[in-house]
Amino acid sequence: DGTDAFPGENMYMWTPSRSVGWVEDNNDGDADADEPVIPSPELCQQACLRMGLSGFTWYGSSCYFRSHEADELLNNQVLMENAVLYVRRILPTPAPAPHFSPPRLAIDETDGNQFAAGGAAKSSTKRNKFLVFSSVGNRCLEAVKNAWLSEPNVKIFDLVLVFYAATARNAVFRELRQYAQSIPGITLHVRKGYKWPNFRWWLLESSGDMLRYYSHIWVADDDLLMDTRAINRMFLTLAANPAIQIASPAFSSDSAGLWRFHDRHNPHFILRYTNFVECLGPVLSRAVLDNELFRRCLKATRTGYYLDSAFYPISGSSTSGMAIVDVAVCTHPERPEVEREMYKELADHEHGQDYKFFDQNGIAREIYWFREPEYFGGQRLPHIPRHITDETLGLPPVEIHNSMLRAMFPTRFGPNAVIRPEEESFL
Repeated sequence: DGTDAFPGENMYMWTPSRSVGWVEDNNDGDADADEPVIPSPELCQQACLRMGLSGFTWYGSSCYFRSHEADELLNNQVLMENAVLYVRRILPTPAPAPHFSPPRLAIDETDGNQFAAGGAAKSSTKRNKFLVFSSVGNRCLEAVKNAWLSEPNVKIFDLVLVFYAATARNAVFRELRQYAQSIPGITLHVRKGYKWPNFRWWLLESSGDMLRYYSHIWVADDDLLMDTRAINRMFLTLAANPAIQIASPAFSSDSAGLWRFHDRHNPHFILRYTNFVECLGPVLSRAVLDNELFRRCLKATRTGYYLDSAFYPISGSSTSGMAIVDVAVCTHPERPEVEREMYKELADHEHGQDYKFFDQNGIAREIYWFREPEYFGGQRLPHIPRHITDETLGLPPVEIHNSMLRAMFPTRFGPNAVIRPEEESFL
């Protein structure tokens, strides 16, 4: 009779909704002339994010889309008889994804040297369109095991790990190697060095193949905590917004770092457009990887210092080319400096000297020098009224937003800023 029941404690009435842009099926078994092709689950995910819907759920062979208004009604348990909660679409069983057998690395644990195995992996796996890349050390398991791979069976991304610590008799390395051998889509390398030089090495080793496979790569520090589903959601949000070339997840309120005043999670937005994301966890689109300015900046990058300031000109200095994704929240835990493995190789104040490498590679200082973070509006969640100003929702003007930075670093930010790295003290 045109209604349906949700499996649960209560029985709810549904009415067909056209908010997702599809016509109602007449259930006659034939495709009507005005009926579009029923989408795959992956397209449902993308449509859900693109159109600002709260989510969807599966029951049997049906997909039910849920609105934010429905969530509110469900929480309040009122007016249920008038609620348009879900619209159901019967989805066909998706065709199996193509498979391939990627090469892997065999590791000689006696001295940490690597050599190409030269053959296929023991078990084939499908190539995802998204990738998480990280240069990882002895403290990475909390992120890799407990967060990124918390639900390996639902991940829609591949994972490349470059282990920079010694491998001989290393329990962390052995556990990572076990993941690479047992979970599809994980590749493990061994190479000393910082994240960005290792990322450049990996791109060169891949001979450009990655540009064909991956539409987005999250280049993450090995202590960033974000679970599998949040990573999926971040990638799908960006796939639904192709104008965004560089992005970052939002950060939880208890995350550490100087830039958290700018990229802390804002519950009113799907995403916020910006001119700055920190280099500890940016998502790079395929267009960025093929960008000549990015390649020059990546060649000049040692620790990551200054690279995040260069992201904005790399993305074309567009007000819609960079974003903070608020529907995907990450945590950057506080860690004492003595426990930070990167500072054992190079003291914190030495990182600021990286400007010399940018100069040597002919990159103008206006491109890489410190940049004041700024917002350019954003995509609001559907239940946020349009008449409320961005400033009221937590997007202040640049001079108010950066008042702390200007007070702490008056030579780098604000009206008295100058570009004279030789005169800067990085202590």
